[in-house]
Amino acid sequence: MSDYVMKIALCDDAPDDLRRIADMTGQIARQEKIACQLVCYDSAAALLAAMDAGEAFHALLLDVMMPEMTGIQLAAALRERQ
Repeated sequence: MSDYVMKIALCDDAPDDLRRIADMTGQIARQEKIACQLVCYDSAAALLAAMDAGEAFHALLLDVMMPEMTGIQLAAALRERQ
């Protein structure tokens, strides 16, 4: 593994799904020898707040069906902030 660490945000309102996605993502990263830091959020609002506060990620894994804002809407909102 190199010194590079990929920072990935995971966002899902269902705690069991979020845990499962984090486990699978971590497992794939280990298999592929990719150093990564996974940061989990339980709502679109929490991820938006973190990014507004300066948090940055190399990749985002977003739940498409969240109650207050879908993953598609969240991606659009994040894109507008760039």
